Amino acid sequence: MGRGKSTECAAAWLSFCMVQAFLLVCVLMISATDALADEVNSLAEKPAPLADVLRGAQQVLSEGDTAAALTLLSAAEAEYAGVPEFDYLMGLAAVRSGQPSVGIFVLDRLLQVQPDHAGGAA
Repeated sequence: MGRGKSTECAAAWLSFCMVQAFLLVCVLMISATDALADEVNSLAEKPAPLADVLRGAQQVLSEGDTAAALTLLSAAEAEYAGVPEFDYLMGLAAVRSGQPSVGIFVLDRLLQVQPDHAGGAA
């Protein structure tokens, strides 16, 4: 009889250890998944290169869609605010899309960086 209880104890201990191992694997998988999701999100949040943003905004502006150009530029503003070419185009898009206060703010930012910029002073 003593041997049966010992076997039951060993089986219970083994089950307990297996459950613990399973839970540990689950926690590790969740942690790895969170880390992977953070990495994917950081890659997705990287802004487009300045040249691509400017080219896209100029294209949309040339098509007459000033609101779309302003939306495109606003999405990249955190990254490129203070870059004269960016600020000029964003100020232009804002003024042309009927948001002169935004345009004045952005063009003023341009003139802070490049006081002699002809487009910013016009």
